[in-house]
Amino acid sequence: MASNSGEQVIATILKHDTKTTSYKVALLRALNDLVLSYPGLAQSNQDVAVPLVRIAELWAAYYWAFMDLHQPVY
Repeated sequence: MASNSGEQVIATILKHDTKTTSYKVALLRALNDLVLSYPGLAQSNQDVAVPLVRIAELWAAYYWAFMDLHQPVY
C-alpha cells in the first residue's frame, strides 16, 4: 500500500485529528452513510472497495453546512 493512499489519509484524520473538528464529524457521517447504503455487503464476508470520490462527495456535502454563512452549525 502506498504511504499516501486514501485509506491511510482517512485513517490518519480519524485517529489523530481532534474529536471536535467539524470536518471530522462530516467525514464520520459520510463513512457511516456509505456503510448504511449497502447493508447486504456485510453478509458476503468480503472486502469492499469504496471509491474515494464517493466519500469526498458526501464529505463535502456534509461539511458544507458547517461553512454556511447564514445558518452555520455550531
